[in-house]
Amino acid sequence: MKPVVIRSGVSACSAAGVPGLSAGLRKQLECVLIPPAAIQGQIRRLARAIVRDHGRRKEPLQMVVVLKGGAFFGVHLAQEIFRQSGPAVRLNFIHASSYGGATASSGSVHIEGRLPAVKGGRLLIVEDIVDTGLTLWRLKQHLLKKRNAASVRICALLSKPDRRLPWLARKLEIDYTGFVIPDLFVVGFGLDCAESFRELPFIAAVKAGAPPA
Repeated sequence: MKPVVIRSGVSACSAAGVPGLSAGLRKQLECVLIPPAAIQGQIRRLARAIVRDHGRRKEPLQMVVVLKGGAFFGVHLAQEIFRQSGPAVRLNFIHASSYGGATASSGSVHIEGRLPAVKGGRLLIVEDIVDTGLTLWRLKQHLLKKRNAASVRICALLSKPDRRLPWLARKLEIDYTGFVIPDLFVVGFGLDCAESFRELPFIAAVKAGAPPA
């Protein structure tokens, strides 16, 4: 499925008319980029594509959800897969971080959390947002080469291709993408700014220099 491409920046939208926003939030948020209905609609389409690609395999779908931001998206996605009579889902939550250089041959990934028995298995990494792509690339390579997974696919709610490392622009394939967005600092639906704003049901851009809620 094709992602929804949001080409405009903050000049094309506003937080002023969004119901339920406090005066404090209106001062901190520059723009509501993606409203709740659009997020839920795209999650339904992502789930439909995942169910289709899983086919008639009897084994559960093993999701590897990258915390913290991916937790909101992962749970909603799993519920939607259930609603569409898809496979059973196993949710595996991890923290992943990169260290070392930013080239293909240097650096590694540090993983915290329990992974399923991945040898010979088919995994779906679930991310809130793909930025430079470095940690995600290293996580995928770790699962394929060190843990011997049979296949690793990636599902991301948001993608910022303008931020991708040049050598990863074509090398890192995102199998399922919800929205392609401009290079903005976004929060909501699991994404945070200093641990604030995760609970917002929409994706918003934060004003430059705005203090956390």
